[in-house]
Amino acid sequence: VAVCLTFDTPGATYAGTGDLGDDIRSAAEQKPTLAFISDLCASAGMWLAAQAGEVVATKTSIVGSIGTFLVIEDTSGAAEAAGIKVHVLRAGEFKGRTVDGAPVDAEALTEMQRIVNEINEHFVEAVADGRRLKIATVRELADGRVHLSTEAKKLGLIDRVGTLDAELTRLNQQLQRGKAKTMTDVRPQTEQQTPAEPATTAPPATTTPPAPPAA
Repeated sequence: VAVCLTFDTPGATYAGTGDLGDDIRSAAEQKPTLAFISDLCASAGMWLAAQAGEVVATKTSIVGSIGTFLVIEDTSGAAEAAGIKVHVLRAGEFKGRTVDGAPVDAEALTEMQRIVNEINEHFVEAVADGRRLKIATVRELADGRVHLSTEAKKLGLIDRVGTLDAELTRLNQQLQRGKAKTMTDVRPQTEQQTPAEPATTAPPATTTPPAPPAA
């Protein structure tokens, strides 16, 4: 038995991505697991695909977008223009700092940037571990850019360029011969890397009740 996952996604929110990635990784350690990218595998999709035993993409696929962002809108100006004054009564210094209509200050943005940085560390570590790349290597790739499949292969984000029909045929032949490989067979564990401290980035200039960070 083998697993083939097809990817065509721009990504999603952080919520649930780590858990699903762990499930894919668990399956890949027990049975042959292929992630096939049919067109686009970006952001959270890259997080997930990296957990498979092998990652294959078509020659025109776009891969990558490693990074995390959170959109915060400061709607206090619009509220003021509408004649609305928002008062936030709080117990806890940072409670309600991103309420719609309330002004957003630098402290609130710095705190939200901290969360984005921490989430992004999980993303970088997951890709590095799944693809057996050094943390430093993935950190250099984590600039939000995407790459065509040929370049993604050079960077170590995918294993090869191919077609779904060819990959399914190859996988079936390996299963029939009893030579299909798990993740451990395909990419033996390398020396564990020690993650560096998260980088601190100047926060964006805007805020509202934030949606889950997107990966």
